[in-house]
Amino acid sequence: MKNDDDFFSVVRMKISFYDILFTTAVLFAAWFCLAGWLWMYYVNLMIAYPFGLAALVIWIFIKRDGRKRNRMIPVLLVAGLTISLSVLFFYWARTL
Repeated sequence: MKNDDDFFSVVRMKISFYDILFTTAVLFAAWFCLAGWLWMYYVNLMIAYPFGLAALVIWIFIKRDGRKRNRMIPVLLVAGLTISLSVLFFYWARTL
């Protein structure tokens, strides 16, 4: 029978603080993209924009990590902002 330590040494990964922050920022930015179109009663300001702002702050903090994966966060944030502002424009155009 093999030693169990051999199996767990292969499976065990080192997760850094930057990895946790990156995952959190990606989840927040994805939520910002998905919830960015909800402008009914300006609910977007309460359920999407705080998460987008938090993802931006986290990205500013972790961008000094220097990894290529950090480029995904601003792409998601720009996409979410573009979706949000275009839906807001169409919402305002419809109500005029």
